[in-house]
Amino acid sequence: MIDLDAVASQEFILGSFLRDGATITNVEAMNNIPKEAFTVLMLRDIFTVCKSITDKAEDMDALHVDDCLTRMLSKRKAPEYDGQYQRISSLHHNSMNGFSITAHVKKLIKSYKLRIAQQSMYSIGQAIQSGSDIDDVVDTVENIISQLRLAGQTYQTQHISELVECYADTLEARDGELGIRTGFADCDNLIGKVMPGNLIVVSARPGQGKTEFACAWAVNAAINQGKNILVFSLEMQTSEIMDRFVALDSNMPISTLDSAQSLNGSDWGESAWGKVAASLSRLHPVNISIHDEPGITLSKMRQVIKDTERKTGKLDMVVIDYMQLMKDPSAKGRIEEVSNIARGLKEMAKDFKLPIISLAQ
Repeated sequence: MIDLDAVASQEFILGSFLRDGATITNVEAMNNIPKEAFTVLMLRDIFTVCKSITDKAEDMDALHVDDCLTRMLSKRKAPEYDGQYQRISSLHHNSMNGFSITAHVKKLIKSYKLRIAQQSMYSIGQAIQSGSDIDDVVDTVENIISQLRLAGQTYQTQHISELVECYADTLEARDGELGIRTGFADCDNLIGKVMPGNLIVVSARPGQGKTEFACAWAVNAAINQGKNILVFSLEMQTSEIMDRFVALDSNMPISTLDSAQSLNGSDWGESAWGKVAASLSRLHPVNISIHDEPGITLSKMRQVIKDTERKTGKLDMVVIDYMQLMKDPSAKGRIEEVSNIARGLKEMAKDFKLPIISLAQ
């Protein structure tokens, strides 16, 4: 039987807070656990109080927690809990010294995710039964997946002493050149290499060559730097992106690839087919994936990245053509939608530890 509440873990974690105060492990746990993971309302409020006390760098003890909890309830115009101090005191005295809370934190977050999944599956079933539009149901599923993935995630602050200790090992483990160059000398001299976690926005008016620049960057990174690239094409079909890849690699005008007649009538004559064949031979073994879905959402994009990494290995760069064609169903207006997408792309770059190159008009 799956324990969807994990009340014992809730009590153990709070007991550790009360007993040991703001240790590194406890502070990390406070930052990792969403308050919604606590299913018992009193325990949830005790957790909130403990986190507040730690944030203020105050001493942690049962009396202080009880006093802060009483004041918090008073602001809500709610009465104290029955046996409030006795419960806090028992959490403190019954906590087991010498045991790590790490396993209990993982169990509590897992239980929280399972509850989200259970509640969400019920909501999806109700939506289907009521005849909701299939696109709305799909958006709901994508939002649930994103919520489950992000539950319990956090960024941790590290002191430079910790970074110094592991820097030599990190440097030794690097495979090849760190970062990705565009392949255009003037551009590389200006911006250097793009690094994991970067969000680069390439912005220009329509018809100025944004897509060609992005395709050239992707081809150069894949062929000359051995990188694994994923291209999201929201405007063009896969065949149109392939035209650009071949034209760039073979150094031919893209209009030459409009038809077999165009190729035969080009300046290269019969040798044009040989140039195309040589380009295809160079492109065949490289690691470039193309996803040509219009109106894609952030949550769907995350799923595509994870699926691609399962198939091809760790991605080195993601290219998006282009930002304004993405969708955010939760946004109330166009400005909010673009803002949410830009912020989501930056978070995605950090979460997946790769640079994201997004075109924008």
